[in-house]
Amino acid sequence: MVESITCNLAENALDYLILAGEQAKLDSPRMRKHAIATLADGVELLLKARLEIKDWCLIFKDVDQATRTKYESGDFQSVTFDQAVTRLENLCSVQIAKSHRDIIDKLRQLRNRIRHFAVTTENSVAISLIVKTLSFAIEFVTEHLHSILDKLAEELGQLRTLLGDFAEFVDSRMAEVKTELEAAYCVVLCPVCLQDALKLGDGDVTCAFCRHKADGESAAVEWVECFFGFQSPKDSLIEPQIEECPECGAQACVNVGGIIEDDTGYVCFSCGLSGDYEYCSDCGQLFSGDDSSRCSDCWENLMSKND
Repeated sequence: MVESITCNLAENALDYLILAGEQAKLDSPRMRKHAIATLADGVELLLKARLEIKDWCLIFKDVDQATRTKYESGDFQSVTFDQAVTRLENLCSVQIAKSHRDIIDKLRQLRNRIRHFAVTTENSVAISLIVKTLSFAIEFVTEHLHSILDKLAEELGQLRTLLGDFAEFVDSRMAEVKTELEAAYCVVLCPVCLQDALKLGDGDVTCAFCRHKADGESAAVEWVECFFGFQSPKDSLIEPQIEECPECGAQACVNVGGIIEDDTGYVCFSCGLSGDYEYCSDCGQLFSGDDSSRCSDCWENLMSKND
């Protein structure tokens, strides 16, 4: 093991997160855009800070090239996000929950779009992501950076204050749309703001929190890309993430189990209906099982052949 040396990487990570909150508070499209990018950078630095505690060589993309001189001067290519997550799991026994990975992935996607396309971000989306990210950061620091926790007390206090300020906005906004959500036919997590506020079954899909809007089939695509990740055309043919709805026929039926924290199975983003659907043993389409292995159409075809 190479001798440990002092570095302010953890403090720098928290400073980025604090800066993101300060930028968002300025409440302009330009600063909200920068807040999201800064927030994403802060999270990645936070993961690297945990690797540094284990061994500073681990923050090099190529650990074989790690030298103290390069480390102290910053003259090296640092570990990628995916490498950092893998090293945290394999070398530090640090597991990042799926719900937290969804948040981080959303941030990184927005950060990349912002830097390459100069997109703007709605205030409600920015605040929602900031609240969820600060919650993750506070939990990560207290659980995985406990060996240097005393050195981070001031920054951690600032994060908690920011979280309280922004959480008030989220709570207030959710209170405003509570009646709207209660009247909705079906509600799932929004792939844009990550709040449990995406309304299905009342025409176009709309998020009550951030007002993101899409048709049912487009919303289904957005949802699986956010929560399940990219799927190649070949894989989508073998194991599709979006199915034809047995009720309305739209290509918008998704098995949300594992993401939605209840017993919900398949949900159609077009009509809003849900159910414990099964695959027909003959045609391969989803249908309501009813203790049968065949859908009604295939039963009718089978019976007509036997007549």
